[in-house]
Amino acid sequence: MKIPHLRVCVTEICDKKCFYCRPEGEGCASIEKEAKLSANDFIFLMGEIVKAGVTSIRFTGGEPMLHKDIYKMIKAVNEMDGVKDISIVTRSLKLSEQAPLLKEAGIDSVTISLDSLNKDKLKEITKVDLLDKLLAGIKVCNEIGLPVKLNTVVMKDINDNEIVDFINFISTLNNIDWKLLDYMQLPKQFIEDTENAFFMNLTEVFPQLRKFAIHEEIETQAGGLGIPMPTFTMKNGAKISVKDSTVGNHYGDTCNNCPLFPCQDGIMALRLTADGKLQRCLYREDNLLDLRPYINTNDPQLRLLIDEALITFKESKFHPQAWHPGERIAKRA
Repeated sequence: MKIPHLRVCVTEICDKKCFYCRPEGEGCASIEKEAKLSANDFIFLMGEIVKAGVTSIRFTGGEPMLHKDIYKMIKAVNEMDGVKDISIVTRSLKLSEQAPLLKEAGIDSVTISLDSLNKDKLKEITKVDLLDKLLAGIKVCNEIGLPVKLNTVVMKDINDNEIVDFINFISTLNNIDWKLLDYMQLPKQFIEDTENAFFMNLTEVFPQLRKFAIHEEIETQAGGLGIPMPTFTMKNGAKISVKDSTVGNHYGDTCNNCPLFPCQDGIMALRLTADGKLQRCLYREDNLLDLRPYINTNDPQLRLLIDEALITFKESKFHPQAWHPGERIAKRA
């Protein structure tokens, strides 16, 4: 049975302005200030979702470290029966100071988006002078034994020449893995950039990875969901995974008649938005399930809505369907 991990968007606010990311942040619908959940609201809903069978929680945003009660929420989840893994996705400017506090609160790993090891280039991508602060944070995580997972969006003629630099970088550290993602835009952006100039087929980097790898295999993502990823193990045990959108994906009835198909891994995780809605697909906000009316109640409708969301994942069947980004534009036109 497939059980997704839960991505909890604790805030849509972010202090970086990466040009490839939608303004609301990862997996978050744009919301009004008065609709935001309190920390206690989040804790209640996460507890109910855990009771329904979810065992892995990932805090996201926006920038989740901007939430004043982030440690409180992490500690609360850490005390919930059934939770096996707690992680956070961050590019916090204060990570070196916050890493020990995150570990103390109960975080099992930190995922950091790092798109370049070149200071000026990363600033151009994020519009923030970020590299030195992130490297300092990674160093502290390494020193205190907090595993790090790096995510890099590989972009043609921007950072595609840094593959070997990244391999050399992670080879100097412990408890670190690296995921490569190709530059795939979300629906609104897809229409605006018909040339998709930064897209690069990640199979092109395989020869470089194989020069350094001691083992290669295909790994399925957590819960048996998402695109199976070629994974290369380095000499120091670090794993490099490649999330290649050209594999495409189709989850049976879940994706039939969807106007956004084909997409890149839309339903690989369940998301709880900052205004209390369950989002089953990263690309769609027309079928959200509103949990807010049932916060701090014993209404059985809450469990029914959570189960309805989970059924989407439990009944999904992955079928690879190779496609090229240009095909999506043609189908959406």
